[in-house]
Amino acid sequence: MNTINYKRDMLLYFLNIYLSKQDLKMKDLVINIRYKLKRKKPITIKQFMAVIKFLEREKQFRDVDRSKIIDYFSPLIKGYRKNDDRKSNTLQFT
Repeated sequence: MNTINYKRDMLLYFLNIYLSKQDLKMKDLVINIRYKLKRKKPITIKQFMAVIKFLEREKQFRDVDRSKIIDYFSPLIKGYRKNDDRKSNTLQFT
């Protein structure tokens, strides 16, 4: 199993735990994220940011900085590159 599949499976595992909670308010969002991941599609950074607050409480990520969690799952996030050093898309007049 390659690392992307491992990370996808790990995220799916946590999402399934969250969906089993009766009082989850964002159930539709989590279902949508799970649907995309099961079909090996990337999720958006906004979708990931909605569940990162839950991931931060997990034993594996409890002592890890938020940016490192994002970098860890970056292969699953559409358009996100870790340590992205590109210049911004602003007009500069010289």
